Amino acid sequence: LADEHAQERGWFYHFVDAANGRRVWQSEASTIDTALLLQGALLAREYFKDVEITAAVNRIYARIDWSWALDGGRTLSHGWKPESGFIPHRWDNYAETLGLYLLGIGASAQPLPAETWHAWRRERRSIHDGRTYVQGGALFTHQYAHAWFDFRGRRDAYADYWRNSVDATLAQRAWSAAQQERFSFWSRDLWGLTASDSVRGYLPWGSPWP
Repeated sequence: LADEHAQERGWFYHFVDAANGRRVWQSEASTIDTALLLQGALLAREYFKDVEITAAVNRIYARIDWSWALDGGRTLSHGWKPESGFIPHRWDNYAETLGLYLLGIGASAQPLPAETWHAWRRERRSIHDGRTYVQGGALFTHQYAHAWFDFRGRRDAYADYWRNSVDATLAQRAWSAAQQERFSFWSRDLWGLTASDSVRGYLPWGSPWP
């Protein structure tokens, strides 16, 4: 990853050939996928405390050009393609991007300005089973960042993100139980659905909307 994988200004491509690390399928240099990978790499660095691993992870982190990925805006682009430039879609709503922005703001090299934390919207609210929360979509959007960041006891002016993800998760459990007429095997004991393939293609399963 540090020396051989295809990347653009530190951003890894969404899909690569597992045998050689080269970009495939004209995929984008992906901001969110790079952030997810980086969170795992930083965990490996802290767990192993190995000189070689530490050096490789530090190189991966330090070479990411966070400001470039803003593409002149206040929020990060979803990615960049050599053929067409930046993808027009931005990480400008609540989603799995908490970790993306925290890593960018905390970077030691070419970091994001702190104001990018305030630039994305948090107003999509869902109310389900007596729970009100900022809606991120499928279950993974509420849980990814918590794998690497401990939000318990922390909040900002907008939300308690730990509580928000708990409420979104429990709302989905209640929503799943209510679908038994459609899917007899769903219940409060069999749930935990997230985005996946279906007979109708890719769908954000199990997301109770307003």
